[in-house]
Amino acid sequence: MSRFTKFAWFNVGYMVLVILMGASVRITGSGAGCGRHWPRCNGEVLPNMASIHTVIEFSHRITSMLAGFVVIALLVWAFRRQFSENTRLVRFGAIMTFIFILIEGGLGAMLVQLRLVEDNASALRTVVIALHLVNTYILLLWSVLMAWASQAEPVTLRMSRWAWALVGGVIGMALLSAAGAVTALGDTLLMSGALERQFGTEGAMDHFLIQLRVIHPMMAILVSAYLLILGVMTRNMAGFQPMRPYIHGVMGIVGANVLVGVFTIALQAPMYMQVLHLLLADALWIVLLLLTFSTMARVRDEAPQSAPQLAR
Repeated sequence: MSRFTKFAWFNVGYMVLVILMGASVRITGSGAGCGRHWPRCNGEVLPNMASIHTVIEFSHRITSMLAGFVVIALLVWAFRRQFSENTRLVRFGAIMTFIFILIEGGLGAMLVQLRLVEDNASALRTVVIALHLVNTYILLLWSVLMAWASQAEPVTLRMSRWAWALVGGVIGMALLSAAGAVTALGDTLLMSGALERQFGTEGAMDHFLIQLRVIHPMMAILVSAYLLILGVMTRNMAGFQPMRPYIHGVMGIVGANVLVGVFTIALQAPMYMQVLHLLLADALWIVLLLLTFSTMARVRDEAPQSAPQLAR
């Protein structure tokens, strides 16, 4: 494994850490820990750390800024070296990663400057939170593609019936995660008492964020069933033998995350369960992407039972 590939995979892992830290900002209600200032914190480059909310928010901003520097370094590095026949694919992944991390920063700034933090239970916050999560997953997609392509044999990605089936799973997973972000926001505001303070006891339970909570579990059942059925159908096919670790990984993580989701609901969404649930969702997203990319590179519709061939 080359140094570039190692650094690219470090970038993927580091992004997951930043995502989890972002979740901790929401769960602890620390989104306004730096006031309405961005990129400065409370109008300062190095703010007073007297408040735990400031510590949490400022720490997230620092890790996010470092993620931006890592992406810039990968972008420059990708254009300074060759990757056999995958050079264009790696560079394209690096460019798209850079673009989407800029969008990520813009969405984060929007949350702060429009005060879509703390006890804000508006429809606008709900939309931005969902978009933020989807953008994060797209950012991870390009990062995983860049890392994967930098170590893969020369390939040309192309669509097949199984690739389309997996793309359907990827889209379903992205929508499920967006619904999960909305559900998590509702749980946080309900458990913190924010909804009750704003709308009263009855109003809190009738709030649209609470009414929308049912969507995520229903989507989770459908998407999980889809991915499990797809795994059962493909794991014994000759063309999928090289991808069996990814298939088993997807099936195992799906089962584990469904179980964690049930316990999260039963325990009334404590912070540690929400973070674990998100971590497993991130892991599932990465493994599903690796399975999809490998399928696009190896499996052909016209010969699904034959030994896999790389498209040159």
